[in-house]
Amino acid sequence: MCGIAGHVGQGLVQPLNEEVLAALRHRGPDAQRTERCASSNVVADLAFARLAIVDLSDAGQQPMSDEEGRYTMVFNGEIYNSPALRSECERAGHRFHSSMDGEVILHLWETEGPSALERLNGIFAVAVFDSVTGELFLARDPLGVKPLVCAEADGELWFASELRALLAMGAPAGGADLVALAQFLSFLWIPDPRTPYAGVRSIEPGTVVRWTPNGSSTSRYCQ
Repeated sequence: MCGIAGHVGQGLVQPLNEEVLAALRHRGPDAQRTERCASSNVVADLAFARLAIVDLSDAGQQPMSDEEGRYTMVFNGEIYNSPALRSECERAGHRFHSSMDGEVILHLWETEGPSALERLNGIFAVAVFDSVTGELFLARDPLGVKPLVCAEADGELWFASELRALLAMGAPAGGADLVALAQFLSFLWIPDPRTPYAGVRSIEPGTVVRWTPNGSSTSRYCQ
């Protein structure tokens, strides 16, 4: 299953605390790690709770970076066409460090950027930080199988696989979303992008969120 979380902002950013990893541990009991990435005055902290399935070695641990160290990723999910994509990347000269299926995202991202998401056949929630531009990208699979929620305030962004991890980071969740409550009482579920909290949204299936120091934007990569 695995779990991901993170926070990005400018200037002095508090590191992720142990409560974040504790909140994700049930999703990934095999290992939990955090990593701090930086670009100019932008700082991003990424967290990962691992359920080792495809690559059981330490090579499959995350957060994971590409060969040049520009992009760092945390990924939850399965990429069904990873063998074909891996062969394509290797022919293009990319060097893989693991047999983990999600690593293909990093190498495709090196040359294609967010357009790489269109090449993926699978279920996933992924975050990619660009240490050159200071951008953070969040994306969710077209069917919305893997969960991913986020919150923004004062030029900062928080994201996580679950609300409890988001709250553990101190994200500004806001008060109760009364529309979401009405939806739950009517349908027994809350349609995306609403969540129980007014300040938190669920990233919609097939969309990518691009955060920059100047703000964020959301677009669809899958029609």
